[in-house]
Amino acid sequence: MKRTAFIPVLLALMLSGCGSGEVTELTDTVAFVTETDGKTGERSETASEKSETSEKAPETAETTLETENEKSYSVKTETSVSAEKTEYINLPPVTEHTAPEISFSFDFDSMEALANEQITELAQLDLRAEDIIEDYTVIDDMGVPFAGSFDIMFVPEGVDFEAYCADENNYPMCYGEYENGVIEKLGENDIYSEWSNTYTEIRTLYENDVLTEMYIDRAYRRIFMKNFTERDGARFYTGEMTSESVKENFDILSEKEYGNKLCRKVTETDDSFVYKYYNIYIVGGDWGLNDTAVLGRYSYTVSKSDGSFNSEPYLEWETSAEIFGSAVYLNIE
Repeated sequence: MKRTAFIPVLLALMLSGCGSGEVTELTDTVAFVTETDGKTGERSETASEKSETSEKAPETAETTLETENEKSYSVKTETSVSAEKTEYINLPPVTEHTAPEISFSFDFDSMEALANEQITELAQLDLRAEDIIEDYTVIDDMGVPFAGSFDIMFVPEGVDFEAYCADENNYPMCYGEYENGVIEKLGENDIYSEWSNTYTEIRTLYENDVLTEMYIDRAYRRIFMKNFTERDGARFYTGEMTSESVKENFDILSEKEYGNKLCRKVTETDDSFVYKYYNIYIVGGDWGLNDTAVLGRYSYTVSKSDGSFNSEPYLEWETSAEIFGSAVYLNIE
């Protein structure tokens, strides 16, 4: 007859002390209690606790204890090695951008007459604004090639500009544990001051129950705008009130917006300057549905009297076109 006894390790230690007159100290993390039937010699094991093991195999020891019931109990102890892993993630290399070829021509005044096929072609190209807008103001890398993330920053009114740019609290580095952190001014022009923040993020997490320490290289840019300010939760343009100055500053301001800018122009009214542009992007379809190309006309209106402007671009017109053949299907066999 085969029976299994669920006996805690502590009870096994007490029995050991009674049988031999000695106390055995066990500090292992996993214990299997086995009862052996005196007639059949069969054994069964029940785990009281399970532990994840790593590269090193666990060490096992077995102790046999005799009791007054003429049954022998064995306590098999297993020492496990904590599973740990270290991963290093480096920055991707900087690759050179090549302007794609477009099979048709267009300008600001013809955008709303584009056919659906032309809209979907533009949406699928790896376009940058400077590829198709001749006088577009780009963010200068200041001689340091860059492929990471950047943010457009506004300096609050009345704050020392240079000190605010150099403050560690205005950089991603300060949000977690890191090493080798560097904040560096790369350069400046009449529109912005450009700063770099590089560091190695240290992140500890469990991956498949394995404690993993990750070292991740990070690189960010901060573009601190010189001709804008923040006051009472609102933003104001403080640069020259000319079409050219508004164009250059709002080229940079809107650079972070989602999608690809296709063309833009600045018009002047009696009381404002209006920065208008066409932007295109793709909305991904669900399983079995095609993606959609969305083309829209947006604008910022800058007041001549106080420099106030709408904090988000105003959508003036929009159209969309289905990208045929882009649907993804889930194969179920």
